[in-house]
Amino acid sequence: CAAAGALAHTFPAYCATHQANLDFALSTVTEALNENMGCRGRICDEMLPKCNHRCKLECHPAADRAHTTSRCEEPCERIGASCEPTGTRHCDHACSKRCYEPCGPCQVNIHGVIPACGDESHAYTVQCWQSRDDSKKPRCEQPITRDLACGHTLTAPCHKWPRDGTDATALQHLCREECGSQLNCGHTCKIRCHFGKPHRPCTAMVVNQTRPCGHEVAPKYRCAEGPGACP
Repeated sequence: CAAAGALAHTFPAYCATHQANLDFALSTVTEALNENMGCRGRICDEMLPKCNHRCKLECHPAADRAHTTSRCEEPCERIGASCEPTGTRHCDHACSKRCYEPCGPCQVNIHGVIPACGDESHAYTVQCWQSRDDSKKPRCEQPITRDLACGHTLTAPCHKWPRDGTDATALQHLCREECGSQLNCGHTCKIRCHFGKPHRPCTAMVVNQTRPCGHEVAPKYRCAEGPGACP
């Protein structure tokens, strides 16, 4: 609002935003005009050039009159848009951001069941944009426990188990259980499960043994190494 006149009982002014002539008493000029020479307490309400919303700022003819730097704080009204030049519509979800913010990928959560599992209890949740990207398709992380060929059980994410009926051997290499088989010497194999592979030399410690000749053996020795010759 461009002020005019001086030393008068009233203060004539013209508001370019609201296209109105205003007369203020001199004693109320500072109360009627804001720091941007606009009508104090009155919303700008002009249409913003970058969207279909109206300016919600207080009247501001002396600051960014053309709204080139103003940013619209209204909720975004784009549906399924990515704010890219192509304006491609990807889904029917409304953008959850503010109007001035780039929409970016749709972040609405999508819930579903992973078809490959064949089990309706194996559900997934991904963001909408991920559901359209093959590299982002969900892998079922549901823990599944099954028997292995060695007789032990293994718990692994569902997506690691094969779908061709080879469960017992396909993940055998992941078994972390102790072998537990009885060796020819009578001891139990204590190393990690090695199903289908030969046993390693027995590492059990033998203590307080007597040789066939009656002499005592050293306090202890490894089973596979034997007591050694009698000195």
